[in-house]
Amino acid sequence: MQDLSNSRDCAFETFITNLGKYNKGYLVGEWVKFPITNEEMQEVFKRIGINRRYEEWFITDYECPDAHIYDLLGEYESLSELNYLAGKIMELDKSEDFMDCVDYLSGVTSDYGLGYYWIEESGVFTDSGYVRSNGGRFVDIYDGNIKNIPKEYRIQSPNLYVRTLGKTEKDIER
Repeated sequence: MQDLSNSRDCAFETFITNLGKYNKGYLVGEWVKFPITNEEMQEVFKRIGINRRYEEWFITDYECPDAHIYDLLGEYESLSELNYLAGKIMELDKSEDFMDCVDYLSGVTSDYGLGYYWIEESGVFTDSGYVRSNGGRFVDIYDGNIKNIPKEYRIQSPNLYVRTLGKTEKDIER
């Protein structure tokens, strides 16, 4: 598959083939860059012999910069839907704010990878569940220093045995 990532004059290309001639043993077709205008597509149809005698076509191949798009496309896709998809892809490529609207997880390319990311990279298991940041502002209320707990919340240990100079436990009990 050809790498189109550096040539973004199109979203992807398709090889449109004349089905009638293909069934007779001839591969007659043309690479078409999408998006395309209807007028340009009619010219392609003329060049590959789509007419009253040969009115059917099919897509023999795709050249896509994204393998995931390639895997979803078939040989009898609607050219209008492909054209619309290509137009939307080109709009995304031109959008300066697109990356501000999404979170891109580099290297996450499967359900397993996404699960791994959520479990290992974004949170931690505890005895009572799973904790991860939700992006909200965290306010540090307690810094771990017991002296910083307000007095109204402090609990003292019971004073069962208080040491005093020169007195024994029996003296204290009296």
